[in-house]
Formats: sequence, structure tokens, C-alpha cells
Amino acid sequence: MLFSKPKSDRDETASAAPEIPNPAALPVLDDAVRRKTRPEDIRPSVLGPGVLVRGYIGSPGPLHFQGDIEGTVEAPQVSLGAEGSIRGRLMCDRVTVDGYLEGELDCRELSAGSTARVDGQVRCENLVLALGAVINAEVKVGPRG
Repeated sequence: MLFSKPKSDRDETASAAPEIPNPAALPVLDDAVRRKTRPEDIRPSVLGPGVLVRGYIGSPGPLHFQGDIEGTVEAPQVSLGAEGSIRGRLMCDRVTVDGYLEGELDCRELSAGSTARVDGQVRCENLVLALGAVINAEVKVGPRG
């Protein structure tokens, strides 16, 4: 069941270190998501300010977050607004960060806006930083291989 861990499980997993994603498997979406989605059904999804999601989010289409995410996000394109945050693991083709990202990021293209703050580990092929962006992470930029 989605988001239905018993409280005792949540407390134990909160302190566990997140696993490092396998870059060769990027992007990986749950097979159930892939099978149920037709190309004409793919539309952007938006999570507004004040919303907190804990767990896994997998999308075949673009995602825009203004709320807070704790967990794993997998999508082709992610936009993190200035009020949004992601704590955990993000795997995507392209990501635009204007908010706060803490954890592991594996993407092809990272664009960090002037209000962006990124802490943790970053692996990307292309990196664009605006004046004012703060990156406090282990960063690996370049082709995969």
C-alpha cells in the first residue's frame, strides 16, 4: 500500500542512509507506471505549497514541486520551485532547481536557479548554475561511462 508504513517502520528507516542509485539504470520507472501510460496521456503533474509527500513518486511525465518531498522521485523532467524541497533521491533526465534539494541527484541536465540550494551528491552530464545558486555537494559532471 502506498504511504502506509506502520509508525515503527518509519522511525527506523528515517535514520538509515539512502542508497546510491545505479546510474546505468536511469531513468527507471516502476513497470506498472510504464504499462498503464499511453504517450497521449502524459501531462505535467503539480504539487503545490504546503503539501508534504513521503515515499516514492514515479511519473512518465514532467513534475513540478512547490511542496516538500521526502523519498525517491523518478521522472523524465522535474522542476523544483523556490518554495519546494526534495530530501532523498532524485533520478531524472532534466531538473530545474530553484528550491532546496538534499540527498542524491542523478540526471542528465541540472539547471540551478539563483535561489537554489543543493546539498549531498550530484551526478550529471550538463550543469548550469545561475549567479546566487548554492551547491554544497560532491559533484560529478561529464558523460556516463
